Amino acid sequence: MKKDERHRQLVKERLEHIVGYKADVIQQGEEQSADLFAYAGDDKLLLEVKSRVDDLDVVRTLREAPAGTEASRDALMERSAGISRIVHEAVGQLQTSMRHYDGVPIMWFIPDPVLGMSDADQLMEATLLGIRWVMWRSDTGWGYAPCYLAGRTDFHKYPMLAAASVDFDDGAKLLINPYTPHLSLIRKSRLYEFFAHEDAVVDLEFKKSSTSGLILFGDFDRADDRVVLEKLSKQHPEFGFQFVDMHGLGGYRSFSV
Repeated sequence: MKKDERHRQLVKERLEHIVGYKADVIQQGEEQSADLFAYAGDDKLLLEVKSRVDDLDVVRTLREAPAGTEASRDALMERSAGISRIVHEAVGQLQTSMRHYDGVPIMWFIPDPVLGMSDADQLMEATLLGIRWVMWRSDTGWGYAPCYLAGRTDFHKYPMLAAASVDFDDGAKLLINPYTPHLSLIRKSRLYEFFAHEDAVVDLEFKKSSTSGLILFGDFDRADDRVVLEKLSKQHPEFGFQFVDMHGLGGYRSFSV
Protein backbone atom coordinates (compact mmCIF):
# COMPACT_ATOMS: atom_id res chain seq x y z
CA MET A 1 0.00 0.00 0.00
CA LYS A 2 1.35 3.43 -0.96
CA LYS A 3 2.09 5.93 1.80
CA ASP A 4 -0.80 8.27 0.87
CA GLU A 5 -3.21 5.34 0.78
CA ARG A 6 -1.90 4.07 4.13
CA HIS A 7 -2.48 7.44 5.81
CA ARG A 8 -5.93 7.80 4.26
CA GLN A 9 -6.89 4.31 5.44
CA LEU A 10 -5.59 5.08 8.93
CA VAL A 11 -7.76 8.19 9.20
CA LYS A 12 -10.77 6.35 7.77
CA GLU A 13 -10.42 3.65 10.43
CA ARG A 14 -10.08 6.22 13.20
CA LEU A 15 -13.19 8.07 12.06
CA GLU A 16 -15.25 4.90 11.80
CA HIS A 17 -14.03 2.78 14.73
CA ILE A 18 -13.18 5.50 17.27
CA VAL A 19 -15.31 8.55 16.49
CA GLY A 20 -18.39 6.86 15.03
CA TYR A 21 -18.66 8.17 11.46
CA LYS A 22 -19.15 6.29 8.22
CA ALA A 23 -16.27 7.37 6.00
CA ASP A 24 -16.22 6.97 2.22
CA VAL A 25 -13.07 7.23 0.14
CA ILE A 26 -13.45 9.85 -2.59
CA GLN A 27 -12.34 8.50 -5.94
CA GLN A 28 -9.70 10.64 -7.59
CA GLY A 29 -10.47 12.10 -11.02
CA GLU A 30 -8.54 14.38 -13.32
CA GLU A 31 -8.59 17.11 -10.69
CA GLN A 32 -6.97 16.49 -7.33
CA SER A 33 -9.72 16.18 -4.75
CA ALA A 34 -10.15 15.54 -1.04
CA ASP A 35 -9.66 12.06 0.43
CA LEU A 36 -12.68 11.26 2.60
CA PHE A 37 -16.31 12.12 3.12
CA ALA A 38 -17.43 11.22 6.65
CA TYR A 39 -20.98 11.42 7.92
CA ALA A 40 -23.25 10.53 10.82
CA GLY A 41 -26.73 11.82 10.06
CA ASP A 42 -26.53 15.57 9.42
CA ASP A 43 -22.99 15.67 10.82
CA LYS A 44 -20.83 15.70 7.67
CA LEU A 45 -17.09 16.21 7.21
CA LEU A 46 -14.93 16.57 4.12
CA LEU A 47 -11.33 15.61 4.84
CA GLU A 48 -7.98 15.91 3.10
CA VAL A 49 -5.19 13.81 4.63
CA LYS A 50 -1.65 15.18 4.44
CA SER A 51 1.71 13.97 5.71
CA ARG A 52 5.28 15.24 5.79
CA VAL A 53 8.72 13.69 6.04
CA ASP A 54 10.92 16.40 7.54
CA ASP A 55 14.20 14.56 8.16
CA LEU A 56 15.26 13.43 4.69
CA ASP A 57 18.36 15.65 4.67
CA VAL A 58 19.56 14.04 7.90
CA VAL A 59 18.80 10.56 6.57
CA ARG A 60 20.73 11.25 3.38
CA THR A 61 23.73 12.56 5.30
CA LEU A 62 23.87 9.51 7.57
CA ARG A 63 23.45 7.03 4.73
CA GLU A 64 26.17 8.55 2.58
CA ALA A 65 28.72 9.09 5.37
CA PRO A 66 30.94 6.60 7.22
CA ALA A 67 29.90 5.05 10.54
CA GLY A 68 30.18 7.46 13.44
CA THR A 69 29.11 10.49 11.41
CA GLU A 70 26.94 12.91 13.35
CA ALA A 71 24.09 14.95 11.88
CA SER A 72 21.70 17.42 13.46
CA ARG A 73 18.42 19.18 12.76
CA ASP A 74 17.42 22.67 13.83
CA ALA A 75 13.93 23.99 13.14
CA LEU A 76 12.63 27.41 14.17
CA MET A 77 9.26 26.84 15.86
CA GLU A 78 7.32 29.45 13.89
CA ARG A 79 5.28 29.60 10.71
CA SER A 80 7.00 27.51 8.03
CA ALA A 81 6.78 28.21 4.29
CA GLY A 82 7.14 24.48 3.56
CA ILE A 83 4.28 23.60 5.91
CA SER A 84 2.20 26.44 4.49
CA ARG A 85 2.52 24.91 1.02
CA ILE A 86 0.96 21.72 2.40
CA VAL A 87 -1.96 23.73 3.78
CA HIS A 88 -2.37 25.54 0.45
CA GLU A 89 -2.52 22.24 -1.45
CA ALA A 90 -5.01 20.74 1.00
CA VAL A 91 -7.28 23.79 0.72
CA GLY A 92 -7.25 23.53 -3.08
CA GLN A 93 -8.24 19.86 -2.96
CA LEU A 94 -11.00 20.53 -0.43
CA GLN A 95 -12.37 23.39 -2.54
CA THR A 96 -12.53 21.08 -5.56
CA SER A 97 -14.54 18.49 -3.66
CA MET A 98 -16.84 21.04 -2.02
CA ARG A 99 -18.59 21.34 -5.38
CA HIS A 100 -19.91 17.80 -4.84
CA TYR A 101 -19.85 17.20 -1.06
CA ASP A 102 -21.43 19.38 1.63
CA GLY A 103 -19.20 18.35 4.52
CA VAL A 104 -17.31 20.74 6.81
CA PRO A 105 -13.78 21.06 5.31
CA ILE A 106 -10.99 19.68 7.52
CA MET A 107 -7.33 18.81 7.02
CA TRP A 108 -5.81 15.82 8.85
CA PHE A 109 -2.04 16.07 9.17
CA ILE A 110 0.28 13.14 10.00
CA PRO A 111 4.04 13.68 10.44
CA ASP A 112 5.92 10.71 8.99
CA PRO A 113 9.63 11.00 9.84
CA VAL A 114 12.04 8.30 8.69
CA LEU A 115 14.07 8.41 11.91
CA GLY A 116 11.12 8.65 14.25
CA MET A 117 11.62 12.24 15.44
CA SER A 118 9.82 15.19 13.91
CA ASP A 119 9.01 18.86 14.42
CA ALA A 120 6.35 18.87 11.69
CA ASP A 121 3.49 18.64 14.21
CA GLN A 122 4.58 21.76 16.10
CA LEU A 123 5.38 23.58 12.86
CA MET A 124 1.88 22.84 11.54
CA GLU A 125 0.30 24.17 14.74
CA ALA A 126 2.46 27.31 14.59
CA THR A 127 1.69 27.84 10.90
CA LEU A 128 -2.07 27.48 11.25
CA LEU A 129 -2.41 29.46 14.50
CA GLY A 130 0.38 32.03 14.05
CA ILE A 131 2.28 30.95 17.16
CA ARG A 132 5.38 32.88 18.18
CA TRP A 133 7.26 32.52 21.44
CA VAL A 134 7.77 35.41 23.83
CA MET A 135 9.67 35.97 27.04
CA TRP A 136 7.55 37.70 29.68
CA ARG A 137 8.79 39.57 32.74
CA SER A 138 7.05 40.98 35.79
CA ASP A 139 7.96 42.18 39.27
CA THR A 140 7.65 38.63 40.54
CA GLY A 141 9.47 36.63 37.88
CA TRP A 142 9.88 35.76 34.23
CA GLY A 143 9.28 32.91 31.82
CA TYR A 144 8.55 31.84 28.25
CA ALA A 145 5.19 31.29 26.60
CA PRO A 146 3.70 30.58 23.18
CA CYS A 147 1.60 33.41 21.85
CA TYR A 148 -1.24 32.44 19.51
CA LEU A 149 -2.12 34.78 16.62
CA ALA A 150 1.08 36.76 17.15
CA GLY A 151 2.25 36.13 13.59
CA ARG A 152 0.78 35.40 10.20
CA THR A 153 -1.65 32.51 10.40
CA ASP A 154 -2.82 30.23 7.62
CA PHE A 155 -6.19 29.85 9.33
CA HIS A 156 -6.75 33.57 8.72
CA LYS A 157 -5.52 33.18 5.15
CA TYR A 158 -7.91 30.25 4.50
CA PRO A 159 -11.12 30.84 6.50
CA MET A 160 -12.88 28.08 4.55
CA LEU A 161 -10.70 25.52 6.40
CA ALA A 162 -12.78 24.82 9.50
CA ALA A 163 -10.21 22.85 11.47
CA ALA A 164 -7.15 20.66 11.31
CA SER A 165 -6.42 17.46 13.18
CA VAL A 166 -2.68 17.16 13.82
CA ASP A 167 -0.96 14.02 15.06
CA PHE A 168 1.58 14.71 17.82
CA ASP A 169 3.97 12.32 19.54
CA ASP A 170 1.68 12.16 22.57
CA GLY A 171 -1.61 12.02 20.67
CA ALA A 172 -3.62 14.19 18.30
CA LYS A 173 -5.09 17.67 18.63
CA LEU A 174 -8.01 19.29 16.86
CA LEU A 175 -7.11 22.88 15.96
CA ILE A 176 -10.15 25.08 15.36
CA ASN A 177 -9.98 27.97 12.90
CA PRO A 178 -11.21 31.05 14.82
CA TYR A 179 -11.89 32.84 11.51
CA THR A 180 -14.01 30.20 9.80
CA PRO A 181 -17.72 30.65 9.00
CA HIS A 182 -18.10 26.93 9.87
CA LEU A 183 -17.52 27.42 13.62
CA SER A 184 -20.98 26.39 14.78
CA LEU A 185 -20.98 23.26 12.60
CA ILE A 186 -17.55 22.02 13.62
CA ARG A 187 -18.33 22.61 17.31
CA LYS A 188 -21.48 20.48 17.01
CA SER A 189 -19.65 17.62 15.31
CA ARG A 190 -18.79 14.23 16.78
CA LEU A 191 -15.18 14.95 15.91
CA TYR A 192 -15.12 18.04 18.13
CA GLU A 193 -16.91 16.17 20.92
CA PHE A 194 -14.40 13.31 20.74
CA PHE A 195 -11.35 15.56 20.94
CA ALA A 196 -12.96 17.73 23.64
CA HIS A 197 -13.52 14.61 25.77
CA GLU A 198 -9.77 13.95 25.49
CA ASP A 199 -9.03 17.61 26.35
CA ALA A 200 -7.36 17.87 22.95
CA VAL A 201 -9.27 20.72 21.26
CA VAL A 202 -7.46 24.01 20.65
CA ASP A 203 -10.36 26.44 20.33
CA LEU A 204 -8.93 29.87 21.11
CA GLU A 205 -12.27 31.53 21.76
CA PHE A 206 -12.65 29.34 24.85
CA LYS A 207 -9.06 29.68 26.08
CA LYS A 208 -7.92 32.33 28.54
CA SER A 209 -4.84 34.33 27.63
CA SER A 210 -2.20 33.71 30.30
CA THR A 211 1.50 33.04 30.70
CA SER A 212 0.87 29.37 29.90
CA GLY A 213 -0.49 30.40 26.50
CA LEU A 214 -1.06 33.98 25.37
CA ILE A 215 -3.72 34.83 22.76
CA LEU A 216 -3.70 38.00 20.70
CA PHE A 217 -6.99 38.65 18.92
CA GLY A 218 -7.48 41.86 16.97
CA ASP A 219 -7.00 43.48 13.58
CA PHE A 220 -3.46 44.87 13.23
CA ASP A 221 -0.24 44.36 11.27
CA ARG A 222 1.22 41.09 12.54
CA ALA A 223 4.26 41.52 10.29
CA ASP A 224 5.41 44.43 12.49
CA ASP A 225 6.99 43.06 15.68
CA ARG A 226 6.78 46.43 17.40
CA VAL A 227 3.02 46.65 16.84
CA VAL A 228 2.48 43.07 18.01
CA LEU A 229 4.42 43.63 21.23
CA GLU A 230 2.55 46.88 21.87
CA LYS A 231 -0.78 45.08 21.50
CA LEU A 232 0.41 42.30 23.78
CA SER A 233 1.61 44.78 26.44
CA LYS A 234 -1.69 46.66 26.27
CA GLN A 235 -3.56 43.39 26.76
CA HIS A 236 -1.32 42.34 29.68
CA PRO A 237 0.06 45.57 31.19
CA GLU A 238 1.47 43.70 34.19
CA PHE A 239 4.15 42.13 31.96
CA GLY A 240 6.96 43.20 29.70
CA PHE A 241 7.44 41.14 26.54
CA GLN A 242 10.02 40.38 23.89
CA PHE A 243 10.09 37.82 21.11
CA VAL A 244 12.45 34.85 21.39
CA ASP A 245 13.42 32.18 18.87
CA MET A 246 12.37 28.71 20.02
CA HIS A 247 14.12 25.88 18.18
CA GLY A 248 13.46 22.20 17.76
CA LEU A 249 16.81 20.40 17.92
CA GLY A 250 17.87 16.81 17.33
CA GLY A 251 21.13 14.93 16.94
CA TYR A 252 21.89 11.61 15.26
CA ARG A 253 24.91 9.37 14.75
CA SER A 254 25.32 6.71 12.05
CA PHE A 255 26.62 3.24 12.86
CA SER A 256 27.40 0.09 10.92
CA VAL A 257 25.31 -3.08 11.17
